[in-house]
Amino acid sequence: MLYVILFEDDESRAEMRTRHMTDHLAFLEANTAAIRGAVIHPRGSGPPELWFLHTRRTAMARKSYKPEEIVAKLRQVDVLSSQGQSVAAAIRSIGVSEVTYYRWRQEYGDMAG
Repeated sequence: MLYVILFEDDESRAEMRTRHMTDHLAFLEANTAAIRGAVIHPRGSGPPELWFLHTRRTAMARKSYKPEEIVAKLRQVDVLSSQGQSVAAAIRSIGVSEVTYYRWRQEYGDMAG
């Protein structure tokens, strides 16, 4: 994933940026395992105004669920929807996407009901 960070300082706050720049650069150095690519200094000298950071991680960390946890979550959606909650709201309450819910429903549906 590519992140672009643009610093737009007004001249009256340049001193603040200079004061914190070492902390920002130390963060980048400390996290080089997660960040790939160069920090680009467009003007060639001084602190960068535009940073391009390319991370190796392209998606959020995934939580893996045991089959019994999945069946419990499917049942929870059934209970919530039978109590009048919309299916979409019930799915959100179990903390998964609708795509995941319907994939689980297809895989584990017979066990949940």
